Amino acid sequence: MNPVNSVSNNPALSALAIQLGVPEKTLLTVLRLFYDEYHTLPEVANQIILKQDWRALQGLIHKMKGSSGSLQMAALRNQLVELEGRLKQGQTLTVEQMQPLYSELQQVIDCYQLDTRS
Repeated sequence: MNPVNSVSNNPALSALAIQLGVPEKTLLTVLRLFYDEYHTLPEVANQIILKQDWRALQGLIHKMKGSSGSLQMAALRNQLVELEGRLKQGQTLTVEQMQPLYSELQQVIDCYQLDTRS
């Protein structure tokens, strides 16, 4: 688990706590869970793509879409909505087509300093 100690150390985290109307401690717990669940997304999704398991990829994307939406991560959620729509239409995805999602996820991790250790 990658701890994020204090919302007050990061203005983006403070703003998110206010926006969501949740106590800082609750937000930190949820963000830790989000990080633990999704920081390996590129590796996991790339393996699923190599196996061409589109149902598994769609399930992963759908789950992450809900999590990112609940946390008001609009840009990340928008990427996920687009990719899920393609899969629902029967399209396949390549590792290259997933790169914008991976970049957006890294921006979220960086913005909220989710990969810092204390």
